[in-house]
Amino acid sequence: MRLVTVIRQRPPAFWLAVIACWFAFGQLVLLPLNYFISWDESIYSSQFAGVVPHIAPSPHRAIGMPLILGPVTSFTAELPVLRGYVAVLTSLGVFLAFRAWVPVNAKVAQIAAVLFATSALALTNGHMLMPNLLTGLGTVAAMAYFVRTVEQDGWRSRSGLIAALGFMSLMRPTDAVFLAGVLGVGVLLARRWRPRALSTIGTMVAGLAIGGIAWTIASVIQFGGPIRRLTATSDTADVGHDPLAVQAFEAVWTQLTKAPVGTVATGLAYLAAAVVVVLVVRGVCNGWPEPKWLLTFAAAFLIILPYYVLLAYASARYHLPMAGLLTVVAAAALHKLATRWEGNTRTAVIGVCVLAVLQYAGAQWQEATRMGGAIHESRLERARWAEVIAREGVQPPCRVAGHQAPAFAYTLRCHTGDNLVSLPNLTLWRNELQREWPKAQRSGATFVYIKSGFGEPKLVNGWRHIYLGQESGEPVYAYFPPGQGKEG
Repeated sequence: MRLVTVIRQRPPAFWLAVIACWFAFGQLVLLPLNYFISWDESIYSSQFAGVVPHIAPSPHRAIGMPLILGPVTSFTAELPVLRGYVAVLTSLGVFLAFRAWVPVNAKVAQIAAVLFATSALALTNGHMLMPNLLTGLGTVAAMAYFVRTVEQDGWRSRSGLIAALGFMSLMRPTDAVFLAGVLGVGVLLARRWRPRALSTIGTMVAGLAIGGIAWTIASVIQFGGPIRRLTATSDTADVGHDPLAVQAFEAVWTQLTKAPVGTVATGLAYLAAAVVVVLVVRGVCNGWPEPKWLLTFAAAFLIILPYYVLLAYASARYHLPMAGLLTVVAAAALHKLATRWEGNTRTAVIGVCVLAVLQYAGAQWQEATRMGGAIHESRLERARWAEVIAREGVQPPCRVAGHQAPAFAYTLRCHTGDNLVSLPNLTLWRNELQREWPKAQRSGATFVYIKSGFGEPKLVNGWRHIYLGQESGEPVYAYFPPGQGKEG
């Protein structure tokens, strides 16, 4: 009982700080700070770098993450320093994002923070030099400030909404626009919020303008204007070409035509499960949940739409904004379930809820350990390949092309382009090689072409090559032009 009393006496900010500290500790335990950099990370880290060569970004990348990293990358390229810096920022972000929910419901804020900070997806992305986790935390904060704006109003909630959406629009503009669109529709549909609809929408537009202005300026300076940038984004990132939603429909249709009984049965089972969930929610809430929880739930699923209707490739980290909002909804449901009872029944229900959260946290930690181990193992292999390539004579000044070229270029202190060769598009491989090799010839730089998979471009026929290893079941080779390295 004394422990319970102590817990109750502590303010919500204290427990959120404890959770944030756990998040910092957990991500450091799962993945060391010095593991090999990824292709995307190297692009963001090189934008304002003072040590490694600048890698020109592709048009779909926003300026937010380079700005976040800039104060550190300007004087060092050491990964432990960069990852430690990001670990501190993301942990602070956990505190601030869920702290924004305290005026709405302090208990929900704390439960949601626990659910998010113990999730495998968040932990394994904790100190990656990427915008996704910070965007997810910005989404959580923006949702909180929106709810506070439409229900309580006040300059603090409006300032918070502007700041959160502004931050999101700098990190990942598409996510910010989709979230603002969902919230704009929500404020118009909810009758109790309509009196503040215009002012709230205006506040969100002000937040989006922060990233919008930055995006427009960068478009003019780097890509020749917004229209050219959008066109280049569509071409480079395969936007609109065979999106995931179409792939999913085609897969279901194929399965339906080949095995209709099993597919229909599975679909009916999912539908039945959804009906059961709706009935349980209505029973627990004695009716429909409050608009703020319904809109948070809807926003969680709608914010992921750009990735399914525009992109042809998927990544788990794209779900971080959705995961952040879902933890808030789950926390609200747990809190409602635990507080609707009285006496011994309430104590028993709270005990069951605590056990459920502990079970969830344990399962997530187990999955995070598996994911972290797989990431670390693959990055260790790439670090070994970088050492082999360096021993073959690829030293600054140098250029790298091919598989994961930006990551190897960053490590070897070479030049390269943001080539997107990880995408399943063989044309990109050929075009990138034809672009980078002449640059190396003109500048007198050493050159390496890294190839994953079977077959090789005609340009490298006859080049000396070495086998590096396997990645995702495909062989990886390094090609060196005639007269370079050991041959030379």
